[in-house]
Amino acid sequence: MAEPLKWLIAIVVSVGCNSSGPSKAAPRSEPTPAERAALVGVLPATPDLPRPLAAVRFGMTREEALAAAPALAREPSVIHEMPIAGTTDGTLAVRFSGSRVEEVSVSLPDKELRTVVTELWGPPFQTNWWLNPAGRIRAQLAYSSTLSLRPYLPLRELLGTADKLGIEPLVGQRVDDVRTRFATAFREETAAEMAESVERILRHAPPGIDPAVLTARGPSRSLFLPPTELARADSSTVVDLSVRDNVVEGFVLHLRYADDAQRAELERLMVEAWGPHPPARLKRRDIRTEEQWVIAVGTVE
Repeated sequence: MAEPLKWLIAIVVSVGCNSSGPSKAAPRSEPTPAERAALVGVLPATPDLPRPLAAVRFGMTREEALAAAPALAREPSVIHEMPIAGTTDGTLAVRFSGSRVEEVSVSLPDKELRTVVTELWGPPFQTNWWLNPAGRIRAQLAYSSTLSLRPYLPLRELLGTADKLGIEPLVGQRVDDVRTRFATAFREETAAEMAESVERILRHAPPGIDPAVLTARGPSRSLFLPPTELARADSSTVVDLSVRDNVVEGFVLHLRYADDAQRAELERLMVEAWGPHPPARLKRRDIRTEEQWVIAVGTVE
């Protein structure tokens, strides 16, 4: 090996060995007075959509959203943006999923927004979340410089009472009626998806299982509702429906939590909603390995 190359390798190895790992990102700077004024100008006094996008609603079609906020850019994209007046590169954005409004965001690149947001909306519910229970909106501060707003389902509202959860009535309802009532949340397996599910189950099932038994109940049907305040912003509150002869005979509600503190808060709200001894109709089970409570109602198979 040529001598200069040996020295080059030695230098590279030395630098790699003495490195303390990836460097931490430098703290973001606070917005300038002009940027702060611009943010205060677009953010309402409570956690809600920014004023220039106030007419936008989650679940709107692309055409409806663009009509409600004409200043949004119209180029083909899953994200439509408009500038924040008074800033160099601040933006308001609407993100679509399946051509419907999924998220609204306020962004000021490389700036720390926490101070401004806290001054307007008070301390966060958790580290980075602010809640608007009346409007069912949860705001999350992502990467310090972006405030993302999405719909959420207040947990106390979902739990309802011992006699009636917030999503009831469901048992005894026709599937078509549930589909209409929860139009944007209802999901049903296609024939191809059901065949794939059966095949997957049979690969791991004991020999002799009759595929007809697995398909007799028809496709799975579920509701994918917005997350609660304890769940990740990109998750859903899932309700699996048990159906026979096109009528719901039971359901399972899945309630997620992230840690012991959230689990304790969920249990506290259950007691508040149902009392210390919930009725037998609410068959509860805490699956700690999956960090969720499951609540079954009616006949579930």
